[in-house]
Amino acid sequence: MASELLIRPGWEDHAVLADLVDEAGPAVGRRAVPMSRIVVDAHHAPHRPEYAELARGAGLPFVIDPLTYLWQSRVREDHDWAQLPFGQAAAIASSTLEDSFERERLAISAVDFQLQYGASAVIPAYPYVQDVGDPWFEIALDLIELTASYLEHQGLDVPLVPVLCFKMRPFATEQGLALGIDRFAEVCKRHDVAVVALCPSPVGSPADSTDKVRQLFRVSGRAAQQLSRVVAWRQGGMGPALVASGLAGYETGLGNGEQMNVVSRQAQFKPKRPTDSGGGGNDFVYVQYPQPQPAKAGRAHPLRRPRARREVHV
Repeated sequence: MASELLIRPGWEDHAVLADLVDEAGPAVGRRAVPMSRIVVDAHHAPHRPEYAELARGAGLPFVIDPLTYLWQSRVREDHDWAQLPFGQAAAIASSTLEDSFERERLAISAVDFQLQYGASAVIPAYPYVQDVGDPWFEIALDLIELTASYLEHQGLDVPLVPVLCFKMRPFATEQGLALGIDRFAEVCKRHDVAVVALCPSPVGSPADSTDKVRQLFRVSGRAAQQLSRVVAWRQGGMGPALVASGLAGYETGLGNGEQMNVVSRQAQFKPKRPTDSGGGGNDFVYVQYPQPQPAKAGRAHPLRRPRARREVHV
């Protein structure tokens, strides 16, 4: 079976994605780039219906990533993700989702949202897991079970794309492999799974050490031994090498998204910090320094230059 290439277009990539999907003339359904699925961020889906339409026209599965690891961090109140039915600006503690009613509510809300905007497969809500003892790990496994159960009870024949988003180093140990990767694989095998996505973090940087690369291949290989369709999530940089080692494919953006660092991703959604001078918000007042006066002849210090005109915000 051919390897999978999952493409995640950004907000401004609708035109280039259309160019990559060849639907003209007798070659209807044949794609200029051998992509196998289109993935979009959840907060883009309502505002970029073109992506769902492109996928349908090309006969491609369409997947919406709920990005629910953002539950564990603050998000700007005015950000589109915070306005989603399962999104919110305040961080959610793991104890909140230990309440079965709240966990089920958020899981179902994420499913309904994806189906509403045209997803042909469903990604169960998923958190970022620090290690196998992290309370979020048990929540992550149960979110898969809740999602599968909900689809079954609703009579919806929609495959799952479970994502395990985890801190890589603890999961690359023997304990992490046995109690983390193996348990995740067991849960996935109980359900109708299209593909399984591994999202280790932080990984994919050109500066990654040899040891970190070994850890990546260790956890990926362990999952691939037990599951037939494992893809590397947000791994355009290491994706081809992981496919060569036995994975079924990888997901990447168009020109970005070649690596994954959950903490950095969460920081991109956080409220902006006030300026050091006491200002705040997104509106800045710009003040110009006056032009420096020319030095008198013969008085300029040989190592000093007049300060250049510059702007600062306050």
